[in-house]
Amino acid sequence: MVLTLLSGNYPEFIGRRSAFVGVGKGPATYTTGTADPVTVNLTPYYIDVLFGGVLDTTGTYIAVAVPKGTGVRQSWGLRYNVASTGAEYAGGAALSGLSFQIGGLGGQF
Repeated sequence: MVLTLLSGNYPEFIGRRSAFVGVGKGPATYTTGTADPVTVNLTPYYIDVLFGGVLDTTGTYIAVAVPKGTGVRQSWGLRYNVASTGAEYAGGAALSGLSFQIGGLGGQF
């Protein structure tokens, strides 16, 4: 998922780091047990933390933020769960028609 930051408001700098909020679409294909990679539409921009689980705009799925490791400049991904059951999405239908608004902290160094 590529997060497109909300225009005019983000990133909001807090010292040397920044808060951000962006909107992105779910993946065209999703494999259970993996995480959809997340990037921000700024280069370079590193994500320190994503705030998730967030519902998609239909309220059907929850995007859960998953770090790929610990420490600085880790990559992040999203796992998708069914909101009504909490179970991980099993695949089958594309999630690319769904929109998610996600926030986090990061920076350009």
